[in-house]
Amino acid sequence: MRVDLHCHTTVSDGSLSPTDLVRRAAVCGVELLAITDHDSTASWDEASTVNAGLVKPLQLVTGIEFSTLWQGREIHIVGLNFPPGHGSIAALEQRQSQVRAERAAAIAVKLVKKGVPDALEAVTRIAGGQQIGRPHFAKLLIDRGMVRSTEHAFSKYLRRGKPLYVAPEWCDIPTAVAAIVAAGGVAVLAHPVAYQLSNVQLNELIKFFVEAGGGAIEVASGQHNPGDVNRLADLAIHYKLSASAGSDFHHPGGWLELGKNTRLPDKVVPIWTQWLQEGRA
Repeated sequence: MRVDLHCHTTVSDGSLSPTDLVRRAAVCGVELLAITDHDSTASWDEASTVNAGLVKPLQLVTGIEFSTLWQGREIHIVGLNFPPGHGSIAALEQRQSQVRAERAAAIAVKLVKKGVPDALEAVTRIAGGQQIGRPHFAKLLIDRGMVRSTEHAFSKYLRRGKPLYVAPEWCDIPTAVAAIVAAGGVAVLAHPVAYQLSNVQLNELIKFFVEAGGGAIEVASGQHNPGDVNRLADLAIHYKLSASAGSDFHHPGGWLELGKNTRLPDKVVPIWTQWLQEGRA
């Protein structure tokens, strides 16, 4: 089965609408899909509607990617396969949305001082009425000729320690995990390699995540090379966690294409095994 349980639409920082993403996933041969927009499940209704109209519908499960803080680092926790609109998820979505709005306003104030007087209005247009993130500010900087590319925008302005950086006030890991578990979903530690942790730090993070009630780790990801996948598979086994897989798709093409590089090693237990047995996917 080709699986992708980590991808993004225009609801957060992806470039495809929920409709276009579902259709592209079908073309890419994905059979089990979860859209995991940042701190939002707003894509669900549109995605499920278009999926139902496909000649061969995908197995579609709910998803979200919560931003959290751990030891001063931003760590992402994916929630999968919970009832759409569940109260615990909705409440945390609302809290995180407010944090995003406040952070966007603070970045805009800094950008005004850099000579962009309409910063907040302009970035709101770029976000298309959806929640605003740093990639939208990067696009604004490109449009105004202040940087050459998204990477340049982050390296010059938007990363920690740079002029436009504003530290987020995300929830902590136990709060995100509790909301997911209360909704009947599974909490997944997303793309562990992306945090650039030492082996000791990574084990500390996983232990903390497990103690908070986390149930799975993203073993296969577009961000993981074969060595990473094998190492994370061993960690999943050691900590008795299920294994998840997702491309972390944002834009068509390239290494992070839908359903690409999401094959799990045989030695792990896929997160979807129990869902399929229970008919929940």
